[in-house]
Amino acid sequence: MSRFAQLLLYAPRVGRLRGIPVHLHLSFLLLALYLLLTTKALWVDLVLVLVVFTSVLLHELGHCEGARKVGGLPQRIVLWPLGGLAYNSHEDTAKAELIVSAAGPLVNLVLALIAGGILLVRPDVPGLDQVRAGASTLLTDLVALVATVNALLFVFNVLPAFPLDGGSIARALLRFPLQWKRATLVVGGLGVATAGALIVLGIQWRAGILFGLGLLFLFVSGSEFRKAWRFTPLPEYDDLMPHERRAGS
Repeated sequence: MSRFAQLLLYAPRVGRLRGIPVHLHLSFLLLALYLLLTTKALWVDLVLVLVVFTSVLLHELGHCEGARKVGGLPQRIVLWPLGGLAYNSHEDTAKAELIVSAAGPLVNLVLALIAGGILLVRPDVPGLDQVRAGASTLLTDLVALVATVNALLFVFNVLPAFPLDGGSIARALLRFPLQWKRATLVVGGLGVATAGALIVLGIQWRAGILFGLGLLFLFVSGSEFRKAWRFTPLPEYDDLMPHERRAGS
C-alpha cells in the first residue's frame, strides 16, 4: 500500500470502550474545518455532530457486543464522519451473522424509541428550523436530535443492500431456508435493485449523496452477488462461507 493510501486510511486510536480500541479517522478534522467556515449556527451543528458521533459509536459497540454474545472477539471500532466500522471475529453461521448484524441497528431503535417517548410528553418540542433560530431550549433540542438521528440511522441501516447491516440481516434470515449461496444471490440482487433506484433518484433530484450511495451499493452488492455465483460448496459444508470450505480445496 502506498504512503498516500495509508494516509487516506489513517485513523489514530483515541481511546477504548469496554476494552475495544476506538479509532477516529482524520477526515473528522476536515468536517470540523468545514463547519467553522460555512455554518451560521455553529453550536447547533456541533451538537448535531456530537449526537451523530455518539449514536454511531453506540451502534458499532452494539455490533461488538453482539459478537461477544456468539463467542466472538471484538477487535476495534473505526469512526468516520458519515459512519463507522466494527471489526469483529466470530463464527460464520446464520445465527451469528444475524445477531451481530442486528445488534447495531437495534441500539439505534432503542435510542429512538426512548427519545421519542420523551417527545410524547413534551409536545412543544420545535422543529429543526426553529432550533437553528434559537426558539427552543437546549434539552428539547437535544432530545429531538437524538430521536431524529437514531431513527434515520435505524431506517438507513436496515435497507436490504450490502454493505449495510440490512443486507447481512436479510442474508442471515434467508440462510436458514436457502443456505449461504442462494441467500447471498437473493440479497445481492435486492441490493443491486436498491442501488439502481438510488442512482435514478439521485439524478432526478440532483442529490449527490443518493447518487454516491447508489454507486456504493451497486459495487458492494454486485461484488457479493458475483462471489456467491462463483462459489461451489462441498455438499457437506454447503452453509459455510466461501473462505471456509470450497470445492477442490
